[in-house]
Amino acid sequence: MVEECKNYEKRNKSTKKVIEELRQNYKASEVLRYYTATSFLFRLFNEALRTENIDFLFVFRFFSADVYNQLCQLYIEQFLNHQIDSLELFRGQFMTIDEFNIIKENVERLISINSFFSTTKDYSVASIFSGFGDQNKPLGQISVLFQIEINDTGHSIKRPFASLQEISKIQDEEEILFSVGTIFRIEDVTNIPGSNQDWYVSLKLVNNDDDNEITQHRKELEQEFCHNCDLCSLGSALIKMGDYNKAERYFQIILEHVSQNQTTVPLIYTYLGIIYHNKGDYQKALEYHQTALEYYIERNHLYYYEDEIGVTYTHIGSNYNQLGKNQLALEYFTKAIQIQRSPRRNAYTFNQIALIYRDNGDYQLALEYFQKALDIDENILKLHKYNPSLATVYNNIGEIYSRLGDDDNALKNLEHALNIRLKGTVSTHTDLAAIYNNLSDIYIRRKCFDKALEMLETALEIDTQVLPDNHPSLAVTHNNIALVYSGKDDLTKAIYHQEAAIKIMLKSDAKNNAARLASYQYNLGCLQFTFGNNTKALKIFEKTLKTQLEYSPKDHENLSNTYLSLSRVYEKDGNISKAFECLEKSVENACISL
Repeated sequence: MVEECKNYEKRNKSTKKVIEELRQNYKASEVLRYYTATSFLFRLFNEALRTENIDFLFVFRFFSADVYNQLCQLYIEQFLNHQIDSLELFRGQFMTIDEFNIIKENVERLISINSFFSTTKDYSVASIFSGFGDQNKPLGQISVLFQIEINDTGHSIKRPFASLQEISKIQDEEEILFSVGTIFRIEDVTNIPGSNQDWYVSLKLVNNDDDNEITQHRKELEQEFCHNCDLCSLGSALIKMGDYNKAERYFQIILEHVSQNQTTVPLIYTYLGIIYHNKGDYQKALEYHQTALEYYIERNHLYYYEDEIGVTYTHIGSNYNQLGKNQLALEYFTKAIQIQRSPRRNAYTFNQIALIYRDNGDYQLALEYFQKALDIDENILKLHKYNPSLATVYNNIGEIYSRLGDDDNALKNLEHALNIRLKGTVSTHTDLAAIYNNLSDIYIRRKCFDKALEMLETALEIDTQVLPDNHPSLAVTHNNIALVYSGKDDLTKAIYHQEAAIKIMLKSDAKNNAARLASYQYNLGCLQFTFGNNTKALKIFEKTLKTQLEYSPKDHENLSNTYLSLSRVYEKDGNISKAFECLEKSVENACISL
């Protein structure tokens, strides 16, 4: 950490002296004194938090923990043991117009602070920092004065705050510091009469007991993030947020700094596998999970790692499933069920087994396994009803009901999944996009094309921000958008999106998933035929048939549909003998599929 500080402050001789003193005399018990006395440290650290600079956050991880721990200690001394019914604090700062508009647009909603948050008891001090009345504000910025209300100071041990007056060199500022992740509710936003450059924002601290839904969700996240590996907490959080590139960078940094003999190493490889799975690079994900498995098996205490090995089997199976190797995937899922002792992990494996049956078209069996997963999760998470794992299962069950044509049960489960995700997930999370996609299927069937298109455009916007351009989820969305435009008789746009779906599938690792690729090719052939492009339709249906015969020759129902479509193309072209030949094959496959 000291070396990084030196790199950033090379030109400042006085700072160099302070950094050297810090290197020689640093004590964890005095971290807040350093924090307040060295402005460059305060600036660098909070900048790293706000910008999510992964390299810097890793370097500062011990400093961050020390600040948090001392804040906890001071909070207990100052507030937990001497509770105050109410407290009014202030904070003044300049903000860009874009930053401020986010606050204005979220009145009565919650805001989570992504840095250590400095406030004061003294209104006049905050007013000075805000620049109220200053006619020479920084370009593009406005003055904001936060008025913060705290009711009952005795319920914030998870997100502590403390007075630094006795520690700070500038005691007149009466500073009170809040920890990273503190949550406030935005109560009101008002401007100073006669000025559109000076604003008041009223905040209210959300205590642990103020909002049970948030508390339950946060507790579950804390358990998941901190399981087994404190070093992995930040990376795990980034995965949950859908920020896969930063998560990957963080775990790669950890690998560079830990011994290959440490027990955390296989867990890091597991997280990297999860990242690549979510990014759609299933072959790379498989390699990371297999490396993790090798680490676990090489250890002598296999009994201790049974659950970890089981989870790894499940991850390996999940990637084989995405690569179209369903039987191999089922073998690994079976191994996982046999070795795992944790019901929660069995629930995850049941969910993955259900996905295979879903992809094979066995919807009743898929529903049975999804329900097994849900029963376990609801029992374990009955106090955590906004856990994202529940959203995943509800979404999957909703999708199955949708495929079975039971729209009422589908909507019930999908809307429940959406409600959970909106409560506890960032707005750009890919699981949200999956729910919007599944909801669109129902609206397409009901011919509510505008509503379906709204859902799909939201899904595409989310996935485009987060996923690489060859991710199969993007193909799913483009395929569904094509269906919408087809329903609206806009064949030009439908063909554009169907071609986009096929291009993505051919570029992705899921190109081996022949059933989906053939389905998209078939849809494109139908669009071209309807558009009157017989020559193009013929070529596309021939490609579809080749894909089906090579990868899924026993899928007689879809083979029958393809032969029937080929028959229609040949008939329209006047090639009656060829049309009759394809029609016979269509009937033959249809009979086998019955």
